[in-house]
Amino acid sequence: PNPEYYEGEIKYIPVDKPKYWQVPLDDVKVNGESVKSGRSLEAIVDTGTTLIILPSDYSKAIHATIPGSHFNSMHGWRVPCKLREEAGDQEIVFTLGGHDFPMKVADN
Repeated sequence: PNPEYYEGEIKYIPVDKPKYWQVPLDDVKVNGESVKSGRSLEAIVDTGTTLIILPSDYSKAIHATIPGSHFNSMHGWRVPCKLREEAGDQEIVFTLGGHDFPMKVADN
């Protein structure tokens, strides 16, 4: 890896289905509260896009905590641009393969 293109430590996660970059989804927390139901899940992550594909009930639970977010059948979930100013330090933490990956809601 070229350190000019990232900050921090690279974490490696075993890929369960290489064709889709599918990895174990251990948990999703919004503001410290887990939205995971205890069942074993997989998520598809693609660092070449802005997408994270996960079960719809998780997506709904996450977006329910983000004021003004809405679902569009053509484009998926949308969040208001004004969140950059309003969200503050609110975070969504994806735990994949035993590693936490926090994402600020304002960076959505």
